[in-house]
Amino acid sequence: MKNRVDVARVGDIVFMRVVGLGNAMIAVSLRDLLDVYIQHGIQHIVVDCAECTGLDSTFMGTLIALASEIGETQTANSESSATSLPPMVLANVSNVVYKQLDTLGLTGMKLMIHIKTEPVEFPQSELKHIEEQPVDKKKRLKQIISAHKELMKINDKNEEIFGTFLKAIISEIKKEDD
Repeated sequence: MKNRVDVARVGDIVFMRVVGLGNAMIAVSLRDLLDVYIQHGIQHIVVDCAECTGLDSTFMGTLIALASEIGETQTANSESSATSLPPMVLANVSNVVYKQLDTLGLTGMKLMIHIKTEPVEFPQSELKHIEEQPVDKKKRLKQIISAHKELMKINDKNEEIFGTFLKAIISEIKKEDD
Protein backbone atom coordinates (compact mmCIF):
# COMPACT_ATOMS: atom_id res chain seq x y z
CA MET A 1 0.00 0.00 0.00
CA LYS A 2 1.36 3.39 -1.00
CA ASN A 3 1.18 6.13 1.60
CA ARG A 4 -1.17 8.85 0.43
CA VAL A 5 -3.89 11.30 1.36
CA ASP A 6 -7.10 11.48 -0.67
CA VAL A 7 -8.66 14.94 -0.61
CA ALA A 8 -12.12 16.18 -1.61
CA ARG A 9 -13.58 19.65 -1.17
CA VAL A 10 -17.32 19.99 -0.66
CA GLY A 11 -18.42 23.58 -0.07
CA ASP A 12 -16.46 24.98 2.88
CA ILE A 13 -15.34 21.54 4.13
CA VAL A 14 -12.29 19.56 3.02
CA PHE A 15 -12.41 15.81 3.56
CA MET A 16 -9.10 13.95 3.79
CA ARG A 17 -8.51 10.21 4.00
CA VAL A 18 -5.06 9.20 5.24
CA VAL A 19 -4.01 5.87 3.72
CA GLY A 20 -0.92 4.28 5.25
CA LEU A 21 1.49 6.58 7.06
CA GLY A 22 0.83 10.33 7.12
CA ASN A 23 4.39 11.63 6.84
CA ALA A 24 6.66 14.53 5.97
CA MET A 25 6.92 13.46 2.32
CA ILE A 26 3.16 13.92 1.96
CA ALA A 27 2.83 16.90 4.29
CA VAL A 28 4.55 19.37 1.94
CA SER A 29 2.23 18.71 -1.02
CA LEU A 30 -0.80 18.50 1.26
CA ARG A 31 0.08 21.85 2.80
CA ASP A 32 0.43 23.46 -0.63
CA LEU A 33 -3.03 22.24 -1.68
CA LEU A 34 -4.76 23.15 1.58
CA ASP A 35 -3.19 26.62 1.63
CA VAL A 36 -5.08 27.28 -1.62
CA TYR A 37 -8.31 25.92 -0.11
CA ILE A 38 -7.85 28.09 3.00
CA GLN A 39 -7.37 31.16 0.80
CA HIS A 40 -10.67 30.23 -0.88
CA GLY A 41 -12.64 30.04 2.34
CA ILE A 42 -12.73 26.51 3.72
CA GLN A 43 -13.96 26.44 7.31
CA HIS A 44 -13.40 22.83 8.34
CA ILE A 45 -11.23 19.81 7.65
CA VAL A 46 -12.45 16.28 8.34
CA VAL A 47 -9.67 13.69 8.43
CA ASP A 48 -10.64 10.03 8.04
CA CYS A 49 -8.03 7.84 9.75
CA ALA A 50 -9.69 4.46 9.10
CA GLU A 51 -6.87 3.38 6.76
CA CYS A 52 -4.13 5.28 8.60
CA THR A 53 -1.30 3.20 10.05
CA GLY A 54 0.32 6.16 11.80
CA LEU A 55 1.23 9.84 11.68
CA ASP A 56 4.74 11.20 11.93
CA SER A 57 5.48 14.37 13.86
CA THR A 58 5.76 16.55 10.74
CA PHE A 59 2.34 15.44 9.55
CA MET A 60 0.83 16.08 13.00
CA GLY A 61 2.44 19.53 13.22
CA THR A 62 1.09 20.33 9.76
CA LEU A 63 -2.43 19.37 10.94
CA ILE A 64 -2.05 21.73 13.92
CA ALA A 65 -0.95 24.59 11.67
CA LEU A 66 -3.90 24.03 9.33
CA ALA A 67 -6.41 23.83 12.22
CA SER A 68 -4.95 27.02 13.73
CA GLU A 69 -5.22 28.94 10.47
CA ILE A 70 -8.81 27.85 9.94
CA GLY A 71 -9.59 28.68 13.57
CA GLU A 72 -8.25 32.20 13.03
CA THR A 73 -10.45 32.53 9.96
CA GLN A 74 -13.47 31.31 11.94
CA THR A 75 -12.74 33.86 14.68
CA ALA A 76 -12.46 36.67 12.13
CA ASN A 77 -15.84 35.61 10.70
CA SER A 78 -17.44 34.90 14.08
CA GLU A 79 -20.90 35.94 12.89
CA SER A 80 -20.96 32.85 10.67
CA SER A 81 -22.94 29.85 11.91
CA ALA A 82 -20.07 27.66 10.74
CA THR A 83 -18.06 28.56 13.84
CA SER A 84 -20.07 26.08 15.93
CA LEU A 85 -17.99 23.30 14.36
CA PRO A 86 -14.29 22.84 15.15
CA PRO A 87 -11.71 23.69 12.50
CA MET A 88 -10.67 20.02 12.30
CA VAL A 89 -12.16 16.64 13.11
CA LEU A 90 -10.09 13.46 13.12
CA ALA A 91 -12.41 10.48 12.72
CA ASN A 92 -12.00 6.70 12.79
CA VAL A 93 -8.92 7.15 14.96
CA SER A 94 -7.36 3.82 15.97
CA ASN A 95 -5.71 3.23 19.35
CA VAL A 96 -2.27 3.41 17.71
CA VAL A 97 -2.94 6.78 16.09
CA TYR A 98 -4.66 8.09 19.25
CA LYS A 99 -1.54 7.27 21.30
CA GLN A 100 0.63 9.12 18.78
CA LEU A 101 -1.65 12.17 18.94
CA ASP A 102 -1.77 12.00 22.74
CA THR A 103 2.00 11.68 23.14
CA LEU A 104 2.54 15.02 21.40
CA GLY A 105 -0.43 16.82 23.00
CA LEU A 106 -2.95 16.93 20.17
CA THR A 107 -5.67 15.24 22.23
CA GLY A 108 -5.73 18.29 24.50
CA MET A 109 -6.62 20.69 21.67
CA LYS A 110 -10.38 20.22 21.99
CA LEU A 111 -11.29 23.69 20.72
CA MET A 112 -9.23 23.23 17.56
CA ILE A 113 -9.23 19.49 16.88
CA HIS A 114 -11.93 16.98 17.81
CA ILE A 115 -10.82 13.36 17.85
CA LYS A 116 -13.42 10.65 17.30
CA THR A 117 -13.26 6.90 17.00
CA GLU A 118 -16.61 6.84 15.17
CA PRO A 119 -16.85 6.54 11.38
CA VAL A 120 -17.40 9.55 9.18
CA GLU A 121 -19.18 9.65 5.84
CA PHE A 122 -16.74 10.48 3.08
CA PRO A 123 -18.41 12.37 0.23
CA GLN A 124 -18.86 10.82 -3.17
CA SER A 125 -16.76 13.39 -4.92
CA GLU A 126 -13.74 13.64 -7.16
CA LEU A 127 -10.65 12.96 -5.07
CA LYS A 128 -7.18 14.40 -5.41
CA HIS A 129 -4.56 11.83 -4.48
CA ILE A 130 -1.47 13.17 -2.74
CA GLU A 131 1.27 10.58 -2.63
CA GLU A 132 4.82 10.56 -1.39
CA GLN A 133 6.96 12.30 -3.92
CA PRO A 134 10.36 13.91 -4.10
CA VAL A 135 10.24 17.45 -2.80
CA ASP A 136 12.86 20.18 -2.92
CA LYS A 137 15.08 19.53 0.11
CA LYS A 138 14.97 23.09 1.39
CA LYS A 139 11.17 23.26 1.09
CA ARG A 140 10.83 19.93 2.93
CA LEU A 141 13.16 21.08 5.71
CA LYS A 142 11.23 24.34 6.09
CA GLN A 143 7.98 22.34 6.38
CA ILE A 144 9.57 20.11 9.03
CA ILE A 145 10.71 23.18 11.00
CA SER A 146 7.30 24.86 10.76
CA ALA A 147 5.43 21.70 11.79
CA HIS A 148 7.68 21.05 14.78
CA LYS A 149 7.40 24.64 15.96
CA GLU A 150 3.61 24.11 15.99
CA LEU A 151 4.09 20.98 18.09
CA MET A 152 6.29 22.88 20.53
CA LYS A 153 3.63 25.60 20.92
CA ILE A 154 0.99 23.15 22.15
CA ASN A 155 3.06 21.10 24.59
CA ASP A 156 6.17 22.11 26.56
CA LYS A 157 7.38 18.49 26.51
CA ASN A 158 7.71 18.72 22.74
CA GLU A 159 10.49 21.30 23.19
CA GLU A 160 12.52 18.61 24.98
CA ILE A 161 11.68 16.03 22.31
CA PHE A 162 12.32 18.16 19.22
CA GLY A 163 14.48 21.13 20.29
CA THR A 164 17.88 19.64 19.40
CA PHE A 165 16.48 18.12 16.21
CA LEU A 166 15.16 21.52 15.08
CA LYS A 167 18.43 23.29 15.84
CA ALA A 168 20.25 20.76 13.65
CA ILE A 169 17.85 21.28 10.74
CA ILE A 170 18.03 25.09 11.05
CA SER A 171 21.83 24.84 11.09
CA GLU A 172 21.76 22.65 7.97
CA ILE A 173 19.61 25.22 6.10
CA LYS A 174 21.96 28.06 7.15
CA LYS A 175 24.99 26.12 5.86
CA GLU A 176 23.28 25.62 2.50
CA ASP A 177 22.43 29.33 2.29
CA ASP A 178 26.07 30.34 2.85
